[in-house]
Amino acid sequence: MRPSVPSLRAGTSSWPATWDASRAARRFALGVVSCALLACGGLEPSDSAVRRGERPAAPGAAGSAAPGPGDAGASALPFADAAAIDPARPVDAGQSDDIYGQAVPRAESWWVEGGRLHRGDNEVRLHGVNWFGLETQSLALFGPSQARRTVVDILMQVKSLGFNALRVPLAPESIDPGHASASWANSGAIDTGREHFEALAQAAASVGIYMLWDVHTCAARVGHVKRSPSDPACGGYDDAAWIADLQTLAELALQYAPFVLGIDLFNEPYGLTHDAWRALAEQGGRAVLEKNPRLLVFVQGVGSEGYQGTGVFWGENLTGVHASPIDLPAARLVYSPHVYGPAIFEQAYFGAPSFPQNMPSIWDEHFGYLWDAGHAIVPGEFGGRYTGSDQVWQDAFVEYLRANDAPGYFYWCLNPNSGDTGGLLLDDWRSVNMGKLELLQRLLPMP
Repeated sequence: MRPSVPSLRAGTSSWPATWDASRAARRFALGVVSCALLACGGLEPSDSAVRRGERPAAPGAAGSAAPGPGDAGASALPFADAAAIDPARPVDAGQSDDIYGQAVPRAESWWVEGGRLHRGDNEVRLHGVNWFGLETQSLALFGPSQARRTVVDILMQVKSLGFNALRVPLAPESIDPGHASASWANSGAIDTGREHFEALAQAAASVGIYMLWDVHTCAARVGHVKRSPSDPACGGYDDAAWIADLQTLAELALQYAPFVLGIDLFNEPYGLTHDAWRALAEQGGRAVLEKNPRLLVFVQGVGSEGYQGTGVFWGENLTGVHASPIDLPAARLVYSPHVYGPAIFEQAYFGAPSFPQNMPSIWDEHFGYLWDAGHAIVPGEFGGRYTGSDQVWQDAFVEYLRANDAPGYFYWCLNPNSGDTGGLLLDDWRSVNMGKLELLQRLLPMP
């Protein structure tokens, strides 16, 4: 998510002359809709620093809040109807896709066509949020223990707010059985990372929320600051272990079909060039699809290695796909950039006089051009405190997604204990940051 030091360059892009930068400006004519300026408070359990590797959250204003379940005065929030978050537009799923020699019926699968996502006979738009914890050394979700709420209770609230999908960051220790989770999260029957992970999967399936499982790190103790699946900092975890974990997830997903929509291969491989990551992504994606050809494969971008264009955030840079595409079955491939604003790092273009009108052409350069080629793009992370210039940035990015009719997104994050962004929920793990919620409601289907 955070930029590597080389990515702070804001040099002239070497993008092909055929790229139409004016297209972004035309799309941006939708304009940026203003929201009330909100702040999100910063609960900071000790594991937050492990998860983010960043400065602790500064105390902030409480922010406007909607009551959570069980709070006095709670009332139904808009967009809670499942029909609003899953339009279920009929499509022709009568054909099959060739997935490495297997003829896989679309009627039984998640699939991509024309940049749209489908499950069986229906087009699905993903309105998602990240819920972290299983990738940290705690090997457990934050929230249930802190707020004395069940996982199902929190997921019911998430669904009532209009979300239909959850991105679940994982570590090898929460994928593989036998690794003890933090004592504060254990109940006796559930006391390992894998048990907490499967408890979440069972709860999400029971509530009816789709899941994207994300291999977020190569070791829980390292967190998100790792350059690749085989980063030496992870102490013995290598590409073979990563492939084995992907295969484990693909097989486990069969138990929770159709609620596991896909596997996010690896989080923010910022230490790799595009070509190095392409080779690994092709190997990892094939490993997933040979075990479970009904899933989608999400592929993030890289960082600044080998790139001389405008500054990028970790996972955002998909520019290399133009000359060197990812060779995975098109009917299962989703590109998933991570996109952040000035709350995370002050890229040079955030200080330009033309900000935020300059942003669509930058996003087009980094990943948005793939829409014109018919690819599906679903940002796996975007977010921030939603105050000041970061609020301006988030407003602009949501309008960019609307203008491109994006098939989905996953907001970072549900957790209030994210040190640099805060959460959709406030410190009590019940009340809602209404500024952020109203922002994301702009991405729900228009009535």
